[in-house]
Amino acid sequence: MKLNAAFRYQLFDHKTSVMVYYIVIIALSILIGAGLFFFTSADGINMPEPNAHVEPMSFVGATVVFLFISGLCGFKENFMFALQSGVSRKTLFLSRLIAFAALAAFMMIADYILGSVLGLVLAAVSGMSMSVVFNSSIASLFLAMCYSFVMLTLGYCISILFFRLNKTGKILVGAGVPVFCFILLPMFDGYVTGGVIMRAIANFCGALMRAIFAHTVWSYLILLAGAAVLALLSWLMMRRAAIKK
Repeated sequence: MKLNAAFRYQLFDHKTSVMVYYIVIIALSILIGAGLFFFTSADGINMPEPNAHVEPMSFVGATVVFLFISGLCGFKENFMFALQSGVSRKTLFLSRLIAFAALAAFMMIADYILGSVLGLVLAAVSGMSMSVVFNSSIASLFLAMCYSFVMLTLGYCISILFFRLNKTGKILVGAGVPVFCFILLPMFDGYVTGGVIMRAIANFCGALMRAIFAHTVWSYLILLAGAAVLALLSWLMMRRAAIKK
């Protein structure tokens, strides 16, 4: 019972932010579409041929960033409230993962539906037809769900890490890691190793991205394995976290 209640509490904790996000997305889409239609008409620019096709609009990139930030903001208050209410760390953690999975699935499905509707509107206004490859769209949808879940768990893991660190540790990690990765390491690699390190990192990241977006079984396994590692790290840090005033 506590797991179900904790799940519903943590899921509906995102309700307001999700509503605001989609209101902004819809408003921006309408403004951009109206602007393009107005300027193309006013400037005498020819509209596309009637037999042209338009693809469903996609907001996956913006949604993934939103979910990452949601993960960053999803620990401290819920953790302190849960412990003060007698909810165990295990229940809180499991319910959070389930809430993340539900949130990722809901927002990716909402993105797909909203993108398809806006694509149909654009097609109707411009006189084009909308083409959708159903199998490809479903595969992309499931892949986006997995990717969103990874970003949520990544944000959550970072949030727990900063919660556990003291003031000095937060400064060292928050400032030291970016300085090392983007300044010191490239300088060392450029002057000492002749760019070998950065090329190896770039090749690894490129191969990883190609594997993820290849829409194969390995794509899902890599993402789910990444989420599992992040969830494990989050649990190891969370199980000994103490309430801070």
